[in-house]
Amino acid sequence: MQVYKQIYKNENGFALPLTLVIVLALTLIGMTLFLFNMTETTQVTRDDNKMKAHYIARSGAHAAALKLLENQDLDQDLVDSPSSEPVDFADGQFVITVSELSDKGIIIKSTGTYRQVEQTVQIIVADKGIDFTLYGNKIEVDGGAGTISGGDVVYRDSSIMDEEAILDEDAEAIKLDRSFDSVVPPCDDEGSDFYGECPLDLSDPFEGEKITEHSQYKEIVLGGQINELRIVPDSEDDLLLKAEQIDLKNDDMIIDLGKKENNTVAVVVDDFRSTGNSEIYIKGRGALMFYVKNYTGGGTFQHDSDADVNVNILVMEGGEFDLGGTPNFEGSIYGPDADTLLFGNSSLTGWIIADNFEGDGNLELNYSPIEMANTGLDLTFYRMEKWDYGD
Repeated sequence: MQVYKQIYKNENGFALPLTLVIVLALTLIGMTLFLFNMTETTQVTRDDNKMKAHYIARSGAHAAALKLLENQDLDQDLVDSPSSEPVDFADGQFVITVSELSDKGIIIKSTGTYRQVEQTVQIIVADKGIDFTLYGNKIEVDGGAGTISGGDVVYRDSSIMDEEAILDEDAEAIKLDRSFDSVVPPCDDEGSDFYGECPLDLSDPFEGEKITEHSQYKEIVLGGQINELRIVPDSEDDLLLKAEQIDLKNDDMIIDLGKKENNTVAVVVDDFRSTGNSEIYIKGRGALMFYVKNYTGGGTFQHDSDADVNVNILVMEGGEFDLGGTPNFEGSIYGPDADTLLFGNSSLTGWIIADNFEGDGNLELNYSPIEMANTGLDLTFYRMEKWDYGD
């Protein structure tokens, strides 16, 4: 009995320390769990704040990009401006900085802040040039027999057309506020003589004549004094031809730019008519620039199989480009202050910029990236290209 009492007495001595150890262990576990929970909560809160700051920044960059796309004339003003003042948005703020990306476009950088957490994103608004089929301040396409393919239709004020019937499945109608440089023909002012010396003397072409150098005529009427108009630059130099009127009637116009790369023939005429069975044959390499007040076309542009020529028609302010009948035209129509009319079974491969565009009949517009040469015109067009979210 004495032995058992001694053992029991010893066990009473161990009970308190053991209890203290257990309580301490439980306390440490509790504190660890509490600290872990606090850390996890803090991390979740920080991640949540980062996400909100990211989306605030993204919203700011997207809003600035849309502003630029809708008002593309603001590009240089935005680049030249300092960073914006902080803009309040969704219980946070964003700051916008715009900078140039060499000659390829613009970078819009946005830093979003939410509860002292910052996130920065940027979007590249790239210069895509003319990647649309048709631009018009006002566009009207009657009927559903026409087709527009390969690029979007862009308008500033209004568009009247059956989009589902007219546009292919990859194209859409886009509203864009954009101004354009006016058409200034060579020799009309000191800044447009980039084709060389301006012709001064009026003369009349004769039968079989080749126009080989800068020339100025009053009227060139085929079927009258000559039956074929041949424009062949001498020694493959650039050539400037001016006339008050060129009327091909049912005859042909032959333009041979030669084999030298980047050769240019510029035809400046108030009234150009290519009607009936007339055809314009284009040979060689380079650029053909038509500066016209009024163009009436029913004939056809024919490119030789080995020709590499960009055909550009620039319509002067208040003028009209009228392509009717069954012509096939490959090139660009630039007339931001003029009307463009396409009727009948006319087909155009290239692109059009017009003040007012009207189309009717079985017209076909197919986008092709036609380049303009030696004009000095601002043909920059921006599209959102890609986002950069950083690390």
